[in-house]
Amino acid sequence: LFDLRLAEQADVFLQFTGTIFALAASICVVVPHVAPALLIAGVLFYYQYTAVDRSNREIKRLANNAMSPVLTNMGETVRARLLIRTMGYEGFFFDRHCRLADGFNRLNY
Repeated sequence: LFDLRLAEQADVFLQFTGTIFALAASICVVVPHVAPALLIAGVLFYYQYTAVDRSNREIKRLANNAMSPVLTNMGETVRARLLIRTMGYEGFFFDRHCRLADGFNRLNY
C-alpha cells in the first residue's frame, strides 16, 4: 500500500511541478518583462511556505502537549478501574478528566 501511494503522490507532484514550470516558461516567452516578477513571486512563495510549515509544526506540538495529560488520565482510569470503583474515586477522575479536556479545548477557541 505504501509503495503504491508513494508512486501516486510522486507522479502527481512531478506532473504539477512540470505544469507550473511550463506555464511560467510560456508566460516568460510571451511577456518577457514578467520574468523578474515570477522570480520574486517564487522566492516569496518559498518563504511563505517555510513559515506555514513551521507554524503547522508548532501547532501540532502544542496540540500533542495538550492532549498528553488527557490520554494519560484515560490510561490511568482504564488500568485502575476496579480500584477506582472500590475506593469511590470516580468523581475525582471525572473532574480531572473534565479539567484536562477543557485545557485541550482551549487550543480550539
